[in-house]
Amino acid sequence: MSPKNNFHEYTVKEAYKSLTADHWIIQRRSKRVVDYKFFAYYHPYTEELIEKLNTDGLVAMLDVNYLSNLKENLTSFYTV
Repeated sequence: MSPKNNFHEYTVKEAYKSLTADHWIIQRRSKRVVDYKFFAYYHPYTEELIEKLNTDGLVAMLDVNYLSNLKENLTSFYTV
């Protein structure tokens, strides 16, 4: 196999030859400041879905007819 066709023998060596001396200087970066905010989320059907899962199983909980009958009036809670 020719050295020019071998990735490790040619490509990497040529890439390192093209690097300048200042490429290897470690540069200090300022400390990253992160401001995360976490909020508790409550799904309106959590209690009904857990109850259905525990009593009738996963297939019954994922039944389209059962899911379509879940109704929750959220307009009074989410008012602007």
